[in-house]
Formats: sequence, C-alpha cells, structure tokens
Amino acid sequence: MITLNSTIKGGQTMKKIISLILAAVMLLALGVSALATEILPDSDMTVLQVTVRKHWYDNDENAHHDDVLADIYVDGKMVKTVTLSEKNNWEAVAELSVDPIPVGEKSNFIDNKVKIVERSIAGYKSEVYGPYEVGFYGNRGEIAYDITNSKMVRIEIPVSVTVKQTGNVAPSSHTFYYNLATRTDRPDANSLDIATYSDSDADYKISYTGALTGDENGFSVTVDRKGTAKGTIVIEGDMNALYGLRGIISKRAQIAPDGWTYDQSEYMFHVGITELAGGKYEMTYAMAKVNPNASSEYIDLGKGTAAYVNEYKEDRTVTGSDTIKIPVKEENPKTGAPAFGICAAVIALGTAAVALKVRK
Repeated sequence: MITLNSTIKGGQTMKKIISLILAAVMLLALGVSALATEILPDSDMTVLQVTVRKHWYDNDENAHHDDVLADIYVDGKMVKTVTLSEKNNWEAVAELSVDPIPVGEKSNFIDNKVKIVERSIAGYKSEVYGPYEVGFYGNRGEIAYDITNSKMVRIEIPVSVTVKQTGNVAPSSHTFYYNLATRTDRPDANSLDIATYSDSDADYKISYTGALTGDENGFSVTVDRKGTAKGTIVIEGDMNALYGLRGIISKRAQIAPDGWTYDQSEYMFHVGITELAGGKYEMTYAMAKVNPNASSEYIDLGKGTAAYVNEYKEDRTVTGSDTIKIPVKEENPKTGAPAFGICAAVIALGTAAVALKVRK
C-alpha cells in the first residue's frame, strides 16, 4: 500500500511537472507567435538585399578575366559598388539601407528605382537582366540581377562580281545592285522571302570593304569594263547576338540594258560556332547557293564566296570606212633596207630642190 501510495503520489507530481512544461511551451509558442505577428507581416521596407551574378560568353572556356566592378543605383544615386571576380565565383551580395518604402510601392520601387550598371569591359558587350527572385519579408526586400558579358566578334563574308565579255565590243563601267537581308532567329530554311528576314531590332552592325558600298539592306558594286571587283560584307556584334544569325544575298531588281545578262544567283549563310582544340571556339559562317534548277535545294559552299558572273555581249561589224590603216615597216626588196629610208631620201631631195628654186 505504501508503495502504491508512493507511486500514486509520484505520478501526480510528474503530471504536475509535465503540465507545467506544456504550459511553458504554450506560453513560449504564444510569445513567439505574438513576436512573429509584430515582425513578419508586410511593412514598410527599410532594408534591401541585392545579389549580382555574372555570366561570361567567350570563345575560350579557359580564359581568365580581371575583377569587374558593378555600381548599384537607388533612385538615380550610386549607393554601392560590388566586385565580381573568380574568387567569389562571380557573385556578390550587398545589403542597403533605404528610406522607408510603403507596402503598396515596393514593387514599383524595385522595378523603376533600382539599377545595376557594370563598368565597361574592353572587347565585351555587357547586358543586365533583372530584377529576379523578388521577395519581401517584413521590412526587408531581396532581389537578384544577372549580368552577361559576351565577346565581340567580326564575321567577314567575301563577295565577287565579274563581268564577262562574250562579244567583240568591250563593255563600259557598270554598277550592279544586291539585296542583303539578315535576322538572328531561325526562319523556315526553305523560305527566300526577303520580308521574313527583316530584323528591325538587329543588335549588330553591317559594313563593307573593298569594292562594296551600301547599308544594312544591301550594297552595290561597280566593275570597270570587264574583270572582277571584290569586297566583303562585315558583320560585327557580340557572340550572344550573332549566334544563329542567318542571311540572304540576292540580285536586286534592276532592268538590264541591251547586251547585259545579270547573274540572278541567291546565296544563304548562317553564323555558328566551331569548336577548336584546347577548349577554344571560333565563330564563323557557312555559305550555300540556291540551286537554280530547284529552289528548295542548296549547294554547300562551306566558308565560301558569294560569286556573281554577269555577261555583256555586243558584236560590231567592221566595214572599210571603219578601218584605219597603220603604216607597216617594209623592207626594200632589192637591198633589204627599210622602205621608209628611201621615202625619207626622196623627201629630202624634194626639199633641197624647193630650196634651190627659192634662192634663184
């Protein structure tokens, strides 16, 4: 009985202890909940955490780059500069104190008042994307930005224009006109519609060298008489923008004067990346000529030339009145001396006789 009573008393004591512990836990939970109710609900933002990450688009996967600086602007004022480097794996975090931003204006503030500006890097194009991963926690805001650095490259596509004389009269100087249409997405491979290739938002520059002159829509070439004029189409931009670029070179509508036959060939090219040894890459182009006998077929030219051969044919009949006789050096059949020597002697004697008659 004593043991039983002792057990009962002990059990009651333990229950009291457990009850006290549970009560304490409940009170603690209520306290934490109350505390959370004061902090976690959305409130004016006074702290902004900004994460900046960098991505390289390069032609050498083993390339090492110097540290890069990026400035953080808030409401038009530069408030912080972060360093991106190999040491921090090209990622930096900055925590900023900002004037209280009301709950209803946080998103607008993030979208329009916070800017990231990377300091220029020679040979690369910089683009900033974001903000991403936007979140608000009480008085805190967290956002992230990505910066891409794409290497600038230059693509050169050779063009030649030849004038072939097929008659007996040489052509005069003549100018030929060609269309150039490019775009950076991937249109229907079988489409040669220039309109589908217009790229009004092109993020690259087109220029010309040699005998070619023009703009982003086409070029002209002047050939002096017969022969060949050469030049290149130069496309410059960053690797990210040029990857996948396609284009068409075609003869522009031009009424051919009498005697001329224009080469109406069409060439297509696309820009891609070729892997080289040692983790390096080359951005280059591949050319194809549209089969004149089947417009849906192409003749692969590799890294070739857009070559045009135009013909000029004019035949003129030479008549007697058109013939100009040129004196020919002939020999005296008796002495072998040049005939013009005798003529000269005769002329000399005649001159002397005239002089003598004048004296008399």
